[in-house]
Amino acid sequence: MKSFHTTSTFSGKITQGITLGFLTEQTLTYVYQCLPKWRDNPKEPPTGNEENFNENFCSFLMAQSTHLHSMIFFYPEPREDSPYRVDISAKPKAICHIVGGSFTFNTPFLVIEAKRLPPPDKGKQRKKEYVTSGSEDKVCGGIQRFKLSRHGTKLKLAGMIGYIEKHDSTYWHGQINHWINELHGKPQEHGESWSSSEQLETLIIDAKKRTAQTRSYHSRIGEAVSSEIELRHFFVEMN
Repeated sequence: MKSFHTTSTFSGKITQGITLGFLTEQTLTYVYQCLPKWRDNPKEPPTGNEENFNENFCSFLMAQSTHLHSMIFFYPEPREDSPYRVDISAKPKAICHIVGGSFTFNTPFLVIEAKRLPPPDKGKQRKKEYVTSGSEDKVCGGIQRFKLSRHGTKLKLAGMIGYIEKHDSTYWHGQINHWINELHGKPQEHGESWSSSEQLETLIIDAKKRTAQTRSYHSRIGEAVSSEIELRHFFVEMN
């Protein structure tokens, strides 16, 4: 598997010479590095529901940043071009021209969907919420929303966070891939198609920090900038 680790950093004002891919990669790296620091913060340990986690984490991202703070805002629960709210987005503080597109403080260059693992007890249909909402009318599946172009329509790369409150990242990596494999080739109520090729790639685990990361690729339908989207998955063990 091709490595997607990156350690380089940047600071200052966004200029035209920076590519969208570089900016997104650097921001994803920063988000992943902050997850264990946020979880272990002794002054304000994260508590509450998923919404509280997202808001708390966004505040932490802003407060801790030394390389991105001068150029990027992190927003919890912003609306995109649909009635749906993505959990976290990253936007520039001012209009900037990046190779790959122009962005303003109203245009996210990165969006992240987050889910608790396991999800709160909301019935059998919601247990697979990281992947899909099943047969429910409401589209609440994390990966599903990207496949249906409800999130990240203008982006080719986005992120997902799994807040693990029971078991570990290896367990949930297996569960998520099992659920995706179950959907392979089966017609879905909302029109998306699933393939076993969309399963998460090999997990890269940081045992000391109790975090893990991987990636996946998904076909999507609807009005979007591309027919496929790449997702970076970050798992953090909260328990």
